Amino acid sequence: MRAISVKAENLTVRIADKSLLAALSFSLPTGESCIITGASGSGKTTLGLVLSGQIAATEGSLRVEPEDATRLFVGQQHDFRYLSSGRTYFSQRYDNNYGNTSPTVAQILAEEKEATKEALEEIIALLGIAAIQKSRLIELSNGEGKRVQLAVALLKNPNLIVFDSPFVGLDTKSRSILKDIINKLIEKRITVFILTTKKEIPNKVNYLIELENGRIKNFGRVNYTDEPKVIIKEESLIDTSALQNIAPEKNNDFAIAASFKNASVWFGEKRVLQGINWTIKKGEKWALLGANGAGKSTLLSLITGDNPQVYKNEVYLFDRKRGSGESIWEIKKKIGYVSPELHLYFKRNQSFTEELVESSSTYTSPIDTLHFTSVAETVASGFYDQIGGSQKVSSYEQLQVENWMKLLNIFDLRKKPLYTLSLGEQRIVLLARALVKNPPMLILDEPTQGLDLAQIELFKALVNMIAANFNKTILYVSHYEEELPTCINKRLVLEKGEVVQSDPS
Repeated sequence: MRAISVKAENLTVRIADKSLLAALSFSLPTGESCIITGASGSGKTTLGLVLSGQIAATEGSLRVEPEDATRLFVGQQHDFRYLSSGRTYFSQRYDNNYGNTSPTVAQILAEEKEATKEALEEIIALLGIAAIQKSRLIELSNGEGKRVQLAVALLKNPNLIVFDSPFVGLDTKSRSILKDIINKLIEKRITVFILTTKKEIPNKVNYLIELENGRIKNFGRVNYTDEPKVIIKEESLIDTSALQNIAPEKNNDFAIAASFKNASVWFGEKRVLQGINWTIKKGEKWALLGANGAGKSTLLSLITGDNPQVYKNEVYLFDRKRGSGESIWEIKKKIGYVSPELHLYFKRNQSFTEELVESSSTYTSPIDTLHFTSVAETVASGFYDQIGGSQKVSSYEQLQVENWMKLLNIFDLRKKPLYTLSLGEQRIVLLARALVKNPPMLILDEPTQGLDLAQIELFKALVNMIAANFNKTILYVSHYEEELPTCINKRLVLEKGEVVQSDPS
């Protein structure tokens, strides 16, 4: 494969009167690869889109030689839900009656007609997706979907490939596998740009571009050192006046938040969970851990009411056995929920830049040009567990929306469209959405996925602040031990759908 050279001179991008990149100049030696790093909103995704040919520079130039090189951009999140025929909804992945229109993993991979059988088999083996080939896309966990997205990209055999945060959502083993794959691509003289943090650098990557506010802060050889530790003073996050105005917690008259008695879940012939025994008492703070595909999201779906197989099992929620007459909405009133999959339904997968330009990804939905959901509307949607903000709220509910936004320091963003915010800001908005009804249980499923180091520390601090001031039961899912807030003191570990550890930390 021919090696690629890349040279930028005064590269500038302005979109909708907003400056995204300003006068970038750098030259990447032929055949070399590079990481692009920087804080959220620094311009990483914009530069990645320019490098992959998705958008053009407003001023200056980018020269990629040879000019006919195949360039590809792999977004941070897949958007496979649009491949199903008909309307999709959040809990559809757990409903066998309504998921049959979604194609299987094998069908999607087979669409890459130019890929050889040998290449397909190699990529399937390297990404560890052989066992999920018969699974429908809508059934995949976040990590599994990410690996399938990467497989589709690699089958296109690009000369230059830009990965936008490829390691997010992957467990330790999968991240190691992906680094090995990237190293092999580089050995084949494929130019790779990776939008990532300094702690996730494949060892064949030799160059680094660090951005700050759309400008180059540093360009040169990679220095394999840890990122500096970010310290957040948690007491500085609390707006005492807003804390006093938060409405009292409702629906908190229970002793056991959730209890599973030998619970199992099957999708067709595939066993997802087997013999789960777990009791979560009111006010406990649990980490739910396990590799991609271990069954974490499915287990959570039995709690949130999104999985109909809860009625086949002995599951108790808030001191009542499921199926004893309560509705799904009565359950949801008691739970605040944040996850990457839920975030997808708020169009989180597209950045501000991508919303303003037409992406070449076949998995991207058309932009709704009639109305963009505002921050305040997004937070208010938590009262009715909606995806969006169509429900009218009362003056009392509006006051609570304002109080929670003030408490989490996002009140000044209330009128902005959600999509214009950075990823970190959007996650805090969704945390406010989960908290606005002040539920007794909070489920945070990989809530810091894709955030930069400072944003992760901020989010952890906010969770610790909430734990210190509200007697909430908290379930927290993460692939990184260091990303767990200090309030989390119990752990349940899943492996291939079974509990392998359940004890205090």
